[in-house]
Amino acid sequence: MHSTYLFAALLLVAGDLAPLTRAGEEANVPADPLPAEAVKLGDHFRSEAAKIAQQYAETIKNMPAIQQTQLTSLQKKLQEAGDLDGYLTVTKEIERFADALKAEPDPFEKVPELPAGALVEKPDSLRALQDQYIKAHKEKRDIRDKGIEDRARNYIAQMENLKSELTIKGRIRDAIAVKKEIERIRKGLEDKTFVQQTLTAANPPARSSVIEPAATNNEVPVYGKVPEWAKWQFDRTGNFAGDASIFLHPDLPDQLNIDFAHKIGRGRISGRCEVERQTVDMRECAWFGKAIQWKVKDFSTLNATITLQSKEIAAGQGYGPKAYLLLLNEKGALGEGLEATLMWKEVTLTIAKDPDSNRCTLGWVEGKKKKTIDLPASGNVRVLFGIALRNLGERCDTTISMQ
Repeated sequence: MHSTYLFAALLLVAGDLAPLTRAGEEANVPADPLPAEAVKLGDHFRSEAAKIAQQYAETIKNMPAIQQTQLTSLQKKLQEAGDLDGYLTVTKEIERFADALKAEPDPFEKVPELPAGALVEKPDSLRALQDQYIKAHKEKRDIRDKGIEDRARNYIAQMENLKSELTIKGRIRDAIAVKKEIERIRKGLEDKTFVQQTLTAANPPARSSVIEPAATNNEVPVYGKVPEWAKWQFDRTGNFAGDASIFLHPDLPDQLNIDFAHKIGRGRISGRCEVERQTVDMRECAWFGKAIQWKVKDFSTLNATITLQSKEIAAGQGYGPKAYLLLLNEKGALGEGLEATLMWKEVTLTIAKDPDSNRCTLGWVEGKKKKTIDLPASGNVRVLFGIALRNLGERCDTTISMQ
């Protein structure tokens, strides 16, 4: 059933851990993985979270069928009462609800088979059924989320004890790794992203109520080999001017929202165009939004596919939303970046390193565009991906999935 699909492949990954460079200091470079004791605690947490997710899936599994039965019953009552308008409205809702259950779910809706646009004003009895259905879903999600959060806090308490034990034993590197993991989870709980990141760690089949095997330890949630993009060093997200390739400048307008889980390569950029033109770094700019940046030392890992699914699509060239993909070094952009107007609900961008030369190709599949970049002989490069809007009132609502 449509309502029983579940983002259920669970993953908890360690944060950006830092090893000691001198006694008592942490360097801003990747560190040792979590020690075995912490991995065991994490495995137990994931197992408990999977049980909660499974309980939620079982709880909501029969809800659509119950709703359909109640709709049919209401239809009959309205017919018997001689309420033709009410009867026709309920009949329309029965058909719409059934079609929605067969269709691909909308990833932007918490209850895909009953989005806000399907809610009616009259008859009151039908609206009451719809509100009851949405409320029931919310209550069950809240129970699931609270269960995961409670177990996460217990996990933090166990990790705090482990951190103290490791410190006493002189295992400072391991203690720092545990400390970073604790900080990562606490931050996720504070900004209300932890549960969703846990549940959306992978893309499960849309209508499966079966829990996929959870990814373990510090693995990236991709079945098979670890993808090349997972080896990049995530830098940050921030404000962006697409037409000038300006990132994180203090004069950039804070436009659009971004939520990106870099460990799993999934996120969302959304919002409305509020600023049409503005001078940034002595340049007149017109495309503003948000971007994600990575640092790459090993050029052989410059291989990725970025799939974008957009609820709001561009009216044509010169309109937003528009995606940007660039390679840069300390001197600026390497060659010409790739621009892709999001005129399709799904757009695919690619990064491909030529194994036989020091060149990399940026591609836009639907637009049949490619940009070939000459890479530097040494040093680092940065990968910059962003989405921007241009015209006042334009909207963006795009999910990002890296493969």
